[in-house]
This record gives sequence, structure tokens and C-alpha cells, in this order.
Amino acid sequence: MSSGAQGWVRDQWKTYLRWSEKMMAAFWKLSLLHRALVVFVILLGWTFIILSILYSEAFFAWLATVSKSWREIPGGWLIAFMLIFVTSVPPIVGYSTANTIAGFVYGFPMGWPIAASACIIGSLTAFMACRTVLSGHVNKLIGNDHRFVALGQVLRRDGILYLTGIRFCPLPFSLSNGFLATIPSISPLSFVISTALSTPKLLIHIFIGSRLAIIAEQGDAMPLRDKIVNYTGMIIGGAIGAAAGYIIYRRTMARADELAREEANINAAEEGAAGYEDTDTLMDPEDAADVMGDDDVSLWDNQGDDGWGDAYDDEDDTTKLTKLNKD
Repeated sequence: MSSGAQGWVRDQWKTYLRWSEKMMAAFWKLSLLHRALVVFVILLGWTFIILSILYSEAFFAWLATVSKSWREIPGGWLIAFMLIFVTSVPPIVGYSTANTIAGFVYGFPMGWPIAASACIIGSLTAFMACRTVLSGHVNKLIGNDHRFVALGQVLRRDGILYLTGIRFCPLPFSLSNGFLATIPSISPLSFVISTALSTPKLLIHIFIGSRLAIIAEQGDAMPLRDKIVNYTGMIIGGAIGAAAGYIIYRRTMARADELAREEANINAAEEGAAGYEDTDTLMDPEDAADVMGDDDVSLWDNQGDDGWGDAYDDEDDTTKLTKLNKD
């Protein structure tokens, strides 16, 4: 593993620990009844996941039945639309799952227009809400996250290209909507354009969902070769999306580090840390006179050769001794 990958893993682990500490602190602040409800929901979720793994075939068959009924509902696409719309608002999670469900129900690529439109409208709604009524809540969620702080450095200096790149980064989608709303230089129009430009990444979620639907509908009737092809396609699609997001994330963070160094150099130059420091106190006048007296270059000693300093030495040694004796 390269040093860059190790650094990324280390950063993710530190972020996980920090969020875990925040979640535990928030959990213990709840009342006893609310803590019991949280534990119940967590246990219910894990039970659902374990049962889905143990009874995957039955689970997929059930999903296939549900998706078929879902497609036959007039305006059923609005359900998928609202799932994606709601999960775009912080701190709600499940955005990726909602997009995968859209692919599961409506296939590839028919699920993409639903996902893309819901993504754009939901993100804009979250952006405006986080810039107004939810601003305090968003600052508490992401104000100390070093990833968002670094990305904020980039967005204050660079344009819509980097803003679009950040939309491709593997960050929690709802939180990234809230984070971008905290940067005053980002206008709603720029936000909408960058979000729209990033919607092709949703094709990966739609594709994975559509492959899962094919596996669920055919079940045991699907040949092993087709199963391998479908699972391989999902793995490759997910890997491509993760790799692209990781590369963009690393380049964006590198740009953030570059801007941080430039800002540090500018601050150092302004404060005098990079060069001359004008902090020396002025020399006392008496000290200056002493220095001049000790200097080898003296106007009084050097002018004797020119004649205009001889008046001070026209008395011979005998006259000087006589005056001393009188005194």
C-alpha cells in the first residue's frame, strides 16, 4: 500500500473515531426512553441485514415482487424521487441506497432521469435550507471536520471546475450539500450547475440496482455464468466509481494543501517571519556617540593635514606644563 493510500486510510479512521465519539456523546445526552428507542432501531437494522444475508434468495424474490408492483403504480416514480430528495438533506443518510433502489425498480438507464432530477432538486433545497434555517445545525455537524475545512480552502480560491470535482468526491452526500452552503462565494446557480454536471456518477448506482433486479427476478433460473457476469459487472462498476472518486478527492486535497502552504507563506511574510523583522529598538543617542568616539575615522584627527584643525594644537608642550603647574 502506497504512502498516499495509507494516509487516506489513516484519515478515514481518525474521522470515524471522531464521529463515533460525537455520536456516543449525543447518545448519552438523550433521555432513557430515547436511548432505548435508538438501541431498538439499531438492533432491528442489524437483524434485517443478517436475515437478508441468510435468506438472500427469498429476500431478492420479495424485492422483485415489490419492484414489479411499484412500477405498476401510477406515479410510482415519485416514491423513488422522494426517497432521493429526502436523503439529500443533512443529516439524513441513505442517499446511495435510494439511488440503487431507483435502478432496481426502473432499470438501467431508465432509473437515471429520476435519480438525476431528484438529486438536483433535493440538493438545491438542502443548499438553501442549510444557508438559512439549518445553518447553525450544519456548522455543528461539519465545522470541525478537516476534510470540509480543506475543501473550503479550495472553493474560496478556485471556480466551478473544482466545485464539480468535489461533487464527485466520496463524501456523505447530504453533509456535502450542507457544507457547500456554508461557503458564501458559492451561488445557488453555480451549485446547481456543478450538481447537474456530477449526476453521471449516479449511473453506477443505477447499473448496480438493475443488475440486482435481474438476479432477483430470475433467481435460481439464471445460469451460473450470467450470475458471475452480473456480479462482476457490479463489482467493476463500483470499483470504477470508487477509484474515480478517490482520485478526484486526492487531487482536490492536494490542491487544498497547496493553498494552505501559499497562505502560510503570505502570512509569514506579512508578519516578518520569512525575512527581516523590524523589531530592533533604536540605539540610544549616548551609545551612538560612544560608538562614533571609538571609530577610527574621526574628523578632528584627520583634518590636521589640511591645516584647518591646527588651531587646537598650536601650543607647545612647555606652555601646557606651565599651565598645569599654575593650576
